[in-house]
Amino acid sequence: MLSQRPKKLMSQNQEILLEARHICETFRGFTDGVRVLFLIHRSKEGSKSANNDKLKKVIVRNEKEFETELYNLLVEKHGSELPLRIYSCVNPRNMASAIRKFKEDQLNADYYDELNHHSFYLDIRNRFISALMKPSSSDRSYFIIDIDTKEDCPNGLDSVLMAIANAGIDSKRITQYPTKNGWHIVMHPFNPKLLGVHEEKIEKDALLLLSY
Repeated sequence: MLSQRPKKLMSQNQEILLEARHICETFRGFTDGVRVLFLIHRSKEGSKSANNDKLKKVIVRNEKEFETELYNLLVEKHGSELPLRIYSCVNPRNMASAIRKFKEDQLNADYYDELNHHSFYLDIRNRFISALMKPSSSDRSYFIIDIDTKEDCPNGLDSVLMAIANAGIDSKRITQYPTKNGWHIVMHPFNPKLLGVHEEKIEKDALLLLSY
């Protein structure tokens, strides 16, 4: 009798592929252009170091690459015993700006001591991703309002939406989606002071939570 394992594996991979396509459809408009996908184990969920919680970083250049690499990260996520999350930058990145920033960092590295100078080149891919993720390398300027209904906002999404409407900035709202503990609202840029007490929840050039 043939093993059922290959069939189960094919079925699981098909489910993950459907999940990847569903995420891409849900976040349509946020999968174009150059972006960075992150597989993250958060310190709040057991990562030993907040500085090393990004287990994998993948640069994608278009919607097709986004779906392919998202699928690969989902396979790793489902196969891990750790509680992993997948994120993507809310704003596409500008390669020309990132390359310029990377070259500046590279020139600065010439003045480092020998150990740090060598470390720069031994970690060169991460150095470029760092340049790519700098706010100056952003190709748009969307904001994310991060609502944690368990801690940050007792009345949850409704109170923030009311604050947005009362401030006269409701037309700047692009989309909203649930997170593990609350909601993210993606906005066109606006004056954060208009939201008063909610100002500290506004993140500029932040990460979209795709899967948790």
